[in-house]
Amino acid sequence: MIKRGFVIVEVLVAFIILTTAMSLLTYSQKSLNETIKRLNNYENIYMTVLSLKNKIDIELQLGDKERYEGKLNGINYYIVLKKIKEGNNQSFDNMEGRYIKGFHDYMMYKVTIDLYEINKKYTFFKLKTYFDETLVKKQLEEF
Repeated sequence: MIKRGFVIVEVLVAFIILTTAMSLLTYSQKSLNETIKRLNNYENIYMTVLSLKNKIDIELQLGDKERYEGKLNGINYYIVLKKIKEGNNQSFDNMEGRYIKGFHDYMMYKVTIDLYEINKKYTFFKLKTYFDETLVKKQLEEF
């Protein structure tokens, strides 16, 4: 007796193998899509924070405004600049036994960036320096 065709068990085993392979492929594709979406989101956040840091550098050079808000790369932000300390560099003169005022004034800021939609907050410190030209001219005249 010659058998032609498949036995029902063979068909059932092939169906199970095919179903398992398809479900693993679907799960892998779904995981890949989620990973790509998260990566794009992180890249967007990273570029936004870098752009905001550059904006803060420019704003510190232009003015003394303490709060900024707006929208960049589709993300609403709020920036707070809080002056922590300001002063002048000094050097000690051993000959005269006193401190001499230096040529640079400085201000230390605490910067807080709040990104609303993604509920992230970043804090860092920024140093702003000024070169006091009048003091340099005054000391050059003394020599």
